[in-house]
Amino acid sequence: PPTKTDVEGRYRLVARQNHYHVVVVARKGYQVCVQRLQGEAGAERHLSDALMLPGATLRGRVRDVSGKAIGGALVRVEDPLSAGTFVMSWFESQAHSDAKGLFEVPGVPRSGLRVTVSAPGFLAETRLAAQDSPLDFSLQPTGMVRGRIVDAAGKPLPKIRVDIVAV
Repeated sequence: PPTKTDVEGRYRLVARQNHYHVVVVARKGYQVCVQRLQGEAGAERHLSDALMLPGATLRGRVRDVSGKAIGGALVRVEDPLSAGTFVMSWFESQAHSDAKGLFEVPGVPRSGLRVTVSAPGFLAETRLAAQDSPLDFSLQPTGMVRGRIVDAAGKPLPKIRVDIVAV
């Protein structure tokens, strides 16, 4: 369960031993700070100080190529320098577009953003941006892949996760 810091900024969380955890620190007006807690044995583990830098809200719009709003699109904002690398502390935030295609992502830095927008039936788009960049995305439609998952006897298997990877 979440906790709050004391007057000294300290906190305590219950974490399972030998498990990898991600600690997320968020407060309005600040960047979201995410820290990795490695799966180590021991009754008590310590993380480095979470640095809470001033943050902003990223706003924009998601539409298809004809200009129609795309509601429910996932807008993910990440640190462009940590992409594909292993770091112990970074920022990350996300939101979904509303029925008008508008989105607001809180807790982002004022510059240096890697923004990825994705929605079912559309190609994802990624770009580098700053908080004050105009962020209007026009997503390209994709084809649909349909299929069925069955066992050796031909019986349908429900709740099986299926992913697609473009090569």
